[in-house]
Amino acid sequence: MARSVQTARREELPAVYSLLGRCHLPVHGLDGAHVHVFFVREGERIIACAAVEWYGARTLLRSVAVHPEYRHRGVGTALVRYVLHMIRQNGGREVYLLTTTAVGFFRKFGFHIIPRAAVPPVVRQSVEFSLTVCKSATAMWRSL
Repeated sequence: MARSVQTARREELPAVYSLLGRCHLPVHGLDGAHVHVFFVREGERIIACAAVEWYGARTLLRSVAVHPEYRHRGVGTALVRYVLHMIRQNGGREVYLLTTTAVGFFRKFGFHIIPRAAVPPVVRQSVEFSLTVCKSATAMWRSL
């Protein structure tokens, strides 16, 4: 079955939130004006998602999730590649993220671990940085 990355519309957010909940990832702040949510659908089922918060040329990649039944099939890799390309095409120059479980995965895309204090203050204003579940997360960065 053909899969493609799509931009989520407001009516698709509940299905994205459901996937994030299943993967134990936060949904707070994903409905903000400066946030773009992307997903991969197979049939009627959303099987992967990722979001980008824009802070000028700096971005925060967050909410990257793949439905457990579709992991290790290249879906997440294809989605992240697409999102990084989209960020670059739209003027993004730096990408930051927080992760508790996927340091190795994101290293494959050129991300490096950085101290949280090295994340620019404008990006640290994201609700994700204030969530208890993200307090122990590893900060990562890459340039585009």
